[in-house]
Amino acid sequence: MSTQTPEQIIAAADTAVREADNALSQLEDRVIADDSSVTPGDIEHARSHRYWAGLQHKRETARAERLRAEEAERRRLAALAEAERLLAEHPLAAIDARMQDVRDAVAALRAEVDAYNQCAAAAFRVMSTDNAVPAVTVRPGSPRQRTPGLAWAYYQGAPMLWRDGDVIQRLDREHIVKRSTDLSAEG
Repeated sequence: MSTQTPEQIIAAADTAVREADNALSQLEDRVIADDSSVTPGDIEHARSHRYWAGLQHKRETARAERLRAEEAERRRLAALAEAERLLAEHPLAAIDARMQDVRDAVAALRAEVDAYNQCAAAAFRVMSTDNAVPAVTVRPGSPRQRTPGLAWAYYQGAPMLWRDGDVIQRLDREHIVKRSTDLSAEG
């Protein structure tokens, strides 16, 4: 296999054609200048040599094109192989698996929030049923009592539960889910 580049192959063929053209032209010039040492056989040999150089030029041009096409195909196959390798590093299946992990985690988070809300409602019912734990009086505009432990009351008609003065609020499940995905995007 040749180590020449397509450009070198064509350049060598161009040189051979130019040299054959020059040799023929010089012989013709010598005949015109009345050099009787040049024979018709010399002219015919130079023309034949020029014709042969032209054929070789066509052959070498075709060879150079084949080499270019082969090199282009090697580059194409190498690029495809590299692209496949890169895509295999992080396949879509891995993302699908992570998406399923997220769906499972969100479902578990929703279930935990629902369970929390149900437990808080049940705790309120246990304490408020038959006033088992006496209700705390809460008036709008007045500061809430800092009762230690658990306490309950109806505030403006809505059930209210708190621990050590901190309100135990019913959680908004979708707000919690959104907050958790917002936090994961930050860090």
